[in-house]
Amino acid sequence: MPKMIHAVFSDVVSPDREDEFNDWYSRMHVPDVCAIPGVLSARRFRTAEQRSAFHGELAGGHRYLVIYELDTDDPAGVEKELQERFADGRLRPTDTMAGDPPPVAVYYDEIP
Repeated sequence: MPKMIHAVFSDVVSPDREDEFNDWYSRMHVPDVCAIPGVLSARRFRTAEQRSAFHGELAGGHRYLVIYELDTDDPAGVEKELQERFADGRLRPTDTMAGDPPPVAVYYDEIP
């Protein structure tokens, strides 16, 4: 099966809810997404603001990134499963995630 990543760029709704956002993402959301067949692992990142003059502009205003490693030949199936799990409550949203700008999710194929 081909390896790919699912990159999700997001931000917190307000600085005073950052701890709550990170707790939800790391303790609840990442494990729930990693339970989906084909999702192998996840790593979370935050912009290194003190090291980059372009921290906000380069990430489209998103300060957070999660990279899910996938081992599947059907990313559409993984996406469908994500949507189904949100719809039936197995994946729980949070009101700590900013909607402006909205999260951006992109699948990338590994280059051999």
